[in-house]
Amino acid sequence: MSIANACTAITAWASEAGISQDRDLSPFVTCAVLVAQSDGPITESEFKELNEIQICLTGAEYSWDQLQAEVDWIANNGNDGAVTTVAEQLTEESDRRLAVSFAALIACAERGVGAQEGAALQALGQGLGFSHDEVLQLLGKAMNAAAGR
Repeated sequence: MSIANACTAITAWASEAGISQDRDLSPFVTCAVLVAQSDGPITESEFKELNEIQICLTGAEYSWDQLQAEVDWIANNGNDGAVTTVAEQLTEESDRRLAVSFAALIACAERGVGAQEGAALQALGQGLGFSHDEVLQLLGKAMNAAAGR
């Protein structure tokens, strides 16, 4: 997994989706955190990738304190509540596609995507209106991008 490849991919996908650098990315981060924590606490490498992608998209770092606030918010609202909130915030299909792609890139941060991360990504994607197969396609695209293909 190459963070440089992930940054290149997410920057290109954000540009294609018309996401500007000054936009609030919190719904996208929520999606990434939902998937990253599905197999246990977020690891250092998952956090590092999340931070690097945040820097690529906004020029600003993402802190452990911000991550903890996001984890706490998700815990207070539940995974389903978090997905519902993201769906309300991201009304454009291109935004939702980017959110699932962002989460898929973070899922690729370590040892590939495990069963729990895959299930969380499916729940997220389907909660945002994508079919099972569409989520698999987005995951495949993210895995290829992360590998530099």
